[in-house]
Amino acid sequence: MFKAKAFEILETLTEKEYSLFKDYLESPFFNSNQRLVKLLVFLKQFYPEFNQDELTRELVHKEIYGKIKFSDAKIRVLFSEFNEKLENFMSQISYETKFVEKKFNLIEQLDKRKLGKREEEVLEKLEDELKSQELNLDLLLNLMRLESERFNYQLNHKFLSTVKNTRSDIYCLIKRGEYFVQFIILDVLKSTDILYKYIKYNDQKIDDTMLIKFISTLDIKKILKDIQGFKSEYSDVLTIYYKFYLAFSELDNHKFYLDFKNTVLKDQSLKGTEIKKFFIAKLIDYCITKNTYSIKRAYENDLFDIYNVYLREEMYLSPRNQFFYPDLFRNIVFLALRLKKFDWCREFIDGYSHTLHPEIRQSMVNYSMSQILFREGDFENSLIYLNKVKFDAFIFKYDVRNLSLMLNYELKNYDIVEMQIDAYRHFIKYDQNTQDFKKVGVNNFIKVINSLLLMLSSVSNDLDFQKSKILKEINSLPELHFRSWLKRKAEEIPVNA
Repeated sequence: MFKAKAFEILETLTEKEYSLFKDYLESPFFNSNQRLVKLLVFLKQFYPEFNQDELTRELVHKEIYGKIKFSDAKIRVLFSEFNEKLENFMSQISYETKFVEKKFNLIEQLDKRKLGKREEEVLEKLEDELKSQELNLDLLLNLMRLESERFNYQLNHKFLSTVKNTRSDIYCLIKRGEYFVQFIILDVLKSTDILYKYIKYNDQKIDDTMLIKFISTLDIKKILKDIQGFKSEYSDVLTIYYKFYLAFSELDNHKFYLDFKNTVLKDQSLKGTEIKKFFIAKLIDYCITKNTYSIKRAYENDLFDIYNVYLREEMYLSPRNQFFYPDLFRNIVFLALRLKKFDWCREFIDGYSHTLHPEIRQSMVNYSMSQILFREGDFENSLIYLNKVKFDAFIFKYDVRNLSLMLNYELKNYDIVEMQIDAYRHFIKYDQNTQDFKKVGVNNFIKVINSLLLMLSSVSNDLDFQKSKILKEINSLPELHFRSWLKRKAEEIPVNA
């Protein structure tokens, strides 16, 4: 068995794509080396998995070169060319599905050949296609490009400087400028939103960068407000973006959030669009942000309702990602449990776990069931489910360790808890994939559990003082995971034992 970069791509091809790749290699327009066709046909017997022991360099060499003496260099060169053709084929597949890009390339060729009438026809067809698409950054870029092509066409083919032609030229430039302004606004709103999320969760400083300096000079709120007075084909969507901006820039003003939410949920023209998916994601972010900084967590029911819209309209599916995001799955489970919607949570797991990636699916189900049973007080069965989680392959290692600590504490397996604390501290210390600021809350959680264990084993006469001290610490620590549970466990410890 040997490894080749081409195998990684070949394994992902469908039967139809494998056959199309053969057609591609057989075409003299794309390939002149017939050995590559022979290689593809030979490899078909190993498709779709090429990690088989019988697949060796020597076997490939014999099949392709016959009785010629084995040469490792020949095999490397052969597979290098094969991989290049395979990558080109992948690009060709992608290109064939991109109607807009093909039309722009056609316009370029027609312009070079001075075929003005044909070029004008293609420009009109392309405009119709673009105007039928929903608003996004790629669309705005393509519309800008379209107006540039139309302006160039008019300069090259309409030589008379008439009032009509001049107005048409000006119109192209104005439309291109309008699309550019809209592109800047949407890109700033979207890219900074994503950027600040990364900063929030990775503790990075970016204030002294060109991007932030540029954004800080823009009065996005004023720009969005001003363009409300200009009617365009995307005015309605831009109005919603304005409401989105107001909701997040005025977090303390509940009316802006309500206006944004009601518009997104009631506007039927948004149904099934990527724009609605984006706005729903923003509503989720808003509720999570408000709940994070509010003791009362007043937006949990709102968040639950929005998650239901997200699920009902299957927003978890996309062309780029066909699996449910595990982070989101986990967050929905946790929210349902906080709201004590245990039956709903079970239905959610049964109904949507099949959309998780196969590698984590069963572990996520076991972990989620363990969480439900833990909240219901069935600690023994909860631990049984938790022990079924394949820890090495599970992405939520901190979650599993936290739950295991609490379960063993509830089951009075204090010796196990002590051993787990030592192992957990070691794990956290050498975990390089988690930022230090994220470790504070879990380190404090471990510290308090350890204090509870010490108090349980104490023979001191000042247990009342120790208990008071622990409760004070639980209430005062700014970063502490599972504060409510720890407080409950501390209050349960008898002081006159």
